[in-house]
Amino acid sequence: MGAGKSKLGRLAATELALDFVDLDQFMVAREGRTIAEIFDTDGESGFRALESRYLDECLGQHNRILSLGGGALTDTARVDRIKASNILVWIDPPFEVILQRVVGDERRPLVRGRTPEEATRFLTELHARREPLYALSHIHFRPRPDWLPAESARNLIHHIRQHIRHAG
Repeated sequence: MGAGKSKLGRLAATELALDFVDLDQFMVAREGRTIAEIFDTDGESGFRALESRYLDECLGQHNRILSLGGGALTDTARVDRIKASNILVWIDPPFEVILQRVVGDERRPLVRGRTPEEATRFLTELHARREPLYALSHIHFRPRPDWLPAESARNLIHHIRQHIRHAG
């Protein structure tokens, strides 16, 4: 959440001539509801069930960059399933950058209605819980805050190509 994965994924996909799929937007198109509406009517557990179903569907597709929401990596079995036929990248900007992008953004259901202090505390705890699963990614990419998105995308592509060279 707030890492820039959709923007960087879209830019990298364009550069690599691949399709780009944002899992959240894929869900919105299929469900005919916004992410906020899904959270409001189904709760987080209902959202996660839909996310899991649509992730399974997307994992069967090839030659694309798939942007996953921060909660899509729920356990090591899912991480392993994703990694089996994909390159899993953790986009990890400085945490302060994520906080700047997310705290106060009422479009984000997990922080909506929280004070800035509550949102910061919640996001800090959430990040700490999720980080061990993120760390299992093939690539740990840390864009610098002073990089423009196109520069970050170029660096990300470089890391992906290096991974492919070393894996193959």
